[in-house]
Amino acid sequence: MHGYLYSASGDWVYKSDACVAREKHLHGWIMKEVKEYQKEIDDFKQECVTGYRDFQLQSPDFPRDAQTQDVERWAYFDSQTKRWSLGWCAKTGKKTGEISTNGMCRWRPRGGSIRW
Repeated sequence: MHGYLYSASGDWVYKSDACVAREKHLHGWIMKEVKEYQKEIDDFKQECVTGYRDFQLQSPDFPRDAQTQDVERWAYFDSQTKRWSLGWCAKTGKKTGEISTNGMCRWRPRGGSIRW
């Protein structure tokens, strides 16, 4: 899906029932160094997780014009509702700094990843 941003939430989709049992093991009391435990989690995700049940896709910004140059607009798809919606975000300059339709403004990356 070139050109779309996405965020994932909710449950993972596993490759097998053995992966479900393995995931439960990761959430118990584990007495290991952080580095070793992180490697175990990373290995689990690579070997067992195929995707997410719930996700949101977000289109790139729509073209701006003189009247909307301070407003970001996009379309987003929510897998839970299975619907496309329009979103927007405007910087207010007040203490809160922003208002938006879906409760979050997109952060603009500078050569990095997207933060939601």
